[in-house]
Parts: sequence; structure tokens; C-alpha cells
Amino acid sequence: MHDIENIKNQMKAHNEADNVRFADQKTDLVEIKGDIKVIKENHLSHIQESIAEIETNMSWLIKTYWVFATAGIGGLITGIFNLIK
Repeated sequence: MHDIENIKNQMKAHNEADNVRFADQKTDLVEIKGDIKVIKENHLSHIQESIAEIETNMSWLIKTYWVFATAGIGGLITGIFNLIK
């Protein structure tokens, strides 16, 4: 019986030491969770707006690329026809 009580006391002391040792980490986790919540609530909408703007700009770049590509291919075809004549 004495051994069981001794083991229980050692386990209890170990748990208390862990609680003291890891208290800062628990506090850090709570702060990190709060920061993540703030980011989700405030910054996520701004990021989505920025992504939408970038997608709009990309669509203009793609349209411009196709205009130049079509003009270049048209010029090549015209040059080939002029060589054939």
C-alpha cells in the first residue's frame, strides 16, 4: 500500500510540475487561437477582395495576349499568302 501511495504522490507532483512548466504554452495557444480568429474575421475578406482584383487583372492580360497572338498569326498567314502569289 505504501508503494501505491508513493506512486500516486509522484504522479500528482509530476502533473503539477507539468502544469507549471507548460502554463506559458497554454497561454500562447490561447493567444494564437485569438489571433487566428481575428485574422479570419478581419483580414480574410480583404484577402478575398485582393484575389478577385488579381483575377480581373489576369483576365485582361489573357485577353490582351490573345489579341496579340491572333494578330501575329494573322500576319504570318498574310505573309504566306503574299509569298504564294
